[in-house]
Order: sequence, then C-alpha cells, then structure tokens
Amino acid sequence: MKKFGRSAYLVAIILLLILMSCAPNLSNPADNTAPNQDDQPLLFDPNNLPKAYQLFPPYPNPFSSTTNIRFDLPKESVINLRVQNPVGDVIKVLRSERLPAGFFLAQWNATNSANEQVKNGLYFITLEAGNFVQSQLVKLER
Repeated sequence: MKKFGRSAYLVAIILLLILMSCAPNLSNPADNTAPNQDDQPLLFDPNNLPKAYQLFPPYPNPFSSTTNIRFDLPKESVINLRVQNPVGDVIKVLRSERLPAGFFLAQWNATNSANEQVKNGLYFITLEAGNFVQSQLVKLER
C-alpha cells in the first residue's frame, strides 16, 4: 500500500473515531412503530407513504450484539442493504430484493456472510435503491 494511501486511511479512521466519541449514544428514535423482523412495511397506509428514500442512523449505536436499521422507501424498489468495513469490503448483505413502498426495519447481529462473529470496530450500513445510495456508520463494541 502506498504511504499516502495508508495515511489517508488512518486519518479517515481517526476522524470516524472522534465523531463516534463525540456523538450522543443513539437510542430508539421516537416513532410509534413496532420493530418488524420480517422487513415488511412497519406501517402501510397508501395515503401516508414516505416522501423520500432515507436510511436512518442504526440504533443502538454503539452496539454489542444487534443493531436496528430503519429505512424508508417512497415507492416499490429493488434494494440492496449491506454491511461494509471502512475500506469498502462487503461483510454481509442483509437484504437484496424488491420491496414495496413503506417504512422498514432490519437488524444486523454483528456476523459476516458466513454467520461468524465480526471484530469490534466501525462498519458502514449502506442502502442502495435505484439511484439512491446512503450509508450510516455503526460501531461494534463487545
């Protein structure tokens, strides 16, 4: 690895650690929806659908065993919800399918695609739906 590449990587990790240590401990957002483990819409009201794609910060964050991942789809979409390490390697694909419009909740149990426990550290949860791509940072601390 080039010296510049390694330095840039280390600076990015340090900045992420600083941001994570300054951020408040995130808890369940104040929404009136119950978690849905099947990634079906939490609420379905054709008159009250999300107005935009959105991936919310995972909660709890930091987490020790399982974190919840909320996302909104304003229309039926083929989605890819995945976990990546800081260098972009895909650790696990959580969902890769067509979903209807709605409000969704998924979970990540800190395992890789082989269902092996992953190491403590920083990970990105990334949602892709059509041209929409958004990532959120999550910290695993056991």
